[in-house]
Amino acid sequence: MPCGRLDQISTLLGKAASVVYIDCKSWEVRNIAAPEGTFVVCNSGAKHELTGGEYAELRRNCEEAAKKLGVGSLREVSSDQVVDAADRLPPREFDCAFHVTTEIERVGIGAGSLEQQSDSADFGSLMLASHSSSSSCLCNSTKELDILVDLARKHPGCLGARLTGGGFGGATINLVKSSLVPDFKRHMAKMYQEATGLVMKPMVCEIVDGAQ
Repeated sequence: MPCGRLDQISTLLGKAASVVYIDCKSWEVRNIAAPEGTFVVCNSGAKHELTGGEYAELRRNCEEAAKKLGVGSLREVSSDQVVDAADRLPPREFDCAFHVTTEIERVGIGAGSLEQQSDSADFGSLMLASHSSSSSCLCNSTKELDILVDLARKHPGCLGARLTGGGFGGATINLVKSSLVPDFKRHMAKMYQEATGLVMKPMVCEIVDGAQ
């Protein structure tokens, strides 16, 4: 499976109470104070499988789109440039390129927001926008992951929610107001079981130092 370096870098270079910013063009890595709130992970119970070809296909679509745009990587173009070149890209390549370029832009905005110590709601809204794009453009979400995000955003304690990892199953990560975490966990477990019949136990996460 042609994976990237996200897991390896974040595992080795992560710092307690910080998020990891990775620029995959310059390979700059820096740690930024995490947003206020608590991260809660909800496992969908759907099989998480990246070796079946779906991830590799997404990567090929992105690489082909970059070639048609005349660049070595989608990191070198903006979402506006992708939109301007829509007539040169097959629909699937366009969708993948649009997701990737808007996601890069969201990461930049999110990093800047955290560095300026902006309201966590700003960061959370970017998480929600990221999931929406993953689901509608990249198509690496699942019915179960979409249900989890929809249930999360309906809870008053939810600041943000999105799928985590490569998608195609797996889990969501949720940014929750710390005072409302217990109620959020009860809400998610109850409503998800009612919606899917699956038992799910939300997990509170703590950001710690990377492996040494």
